[in-house]
Amino acid sequence: MSFSEWRLIISEALPGAVNMAFDEVLFDAVSRGESPPVLRFYQWEKPTVSIGYGQDVHASLNLEFCRQRGLPIVRRITGGRAVIHDSELTYAVISPEKNALFPGNIQGNYAIVSGCLKEAIEEFGIAVEMAPGRRGKASSGMRDFRYNACFNSPSIYELVVGGRKITGSAQMRRQGFFLQHGSIPVEMDLRLAVQALTPGHIKSFKNGEELLSRKVGWLNRFSSQPVYIPMLREKIITAFCRRLGKPFFLDDFSSLELERAEVMRESKYDHPTWTLNRKIKTA
Repeated sequence: MSFSEWRLIISEALPGAVNMAFDEVLFDAVSRGESPPVLRFYQWEKPTVSIGYGQDVHASLNLEFCRQRGLPIVRRITGGRAVIHDSELTYAVISPEKNALFPGNIQGNYAIVSGCLKEAIEEFGIAVEMAPGRRGKASSGMRDFRYNACFNSPSIYELVVGGRKITGSAQMRRQGFFLQHGSIPVEMDLRLAVQALTPGHIKSFKNGEELLSRKVGWLNRFSSQPVYIPMLREKIITAFCRRLGKPFFLDDFSSLELERAEVMRESKYDHPTWTLNRKIKTA
């Protein structure tokens, strides 16, 4: 496998902590020169909440509800606000900041990824647009879902339909490399989002769902034909290939990447010191 190629990794549905560990391990491998750039697709073993690197988990989530409902919580290494990952396709792009595909700046990188997603989603007959403006700042935790939910507020180049956000993304950059991962829901449980992302007592679930529905969307809400995840994934791969000008190399995790991911899952993403306080477990 040449380092001029891109790896394509398609994962099965996995626990949230494992998904986050794999994304970071791949970022480390690419930034160390051990791996060419990677496009990865994955799903989630069960509905899971991910929070942004800088979010206050106590102020951003209803932890008691999440515990009772059995919703796992993971903290990302990327910024942004909370996302409930459920009926969705999740992608991760790990690459040098500047190469044959990317122009080398954060807004340009977002634009390229969103352009590929837009091309793919439009094939379902959905009139999708890129949001204008600037990248939004992460919420540190406010009174309800309107401040804590990623999908409640589109940032620059994220995709919207009729003003409703249908993709969420977050990026991390370090030493000339970046990781961008994002969520593309095909369905969405609005009540679950309102319950999980509202700390404390909720006066009216119905009112919350109505408010959130004005801001967020999902593909099967707008598509004239049913959107299935395998079909969506293939259309996105095709769009990336058109931009790149060549196919991807279908690959899997190496044995070393699997070992590193298991260590990282145990010491970081599956451990409360990271999830609650952004600290790494030490011996």
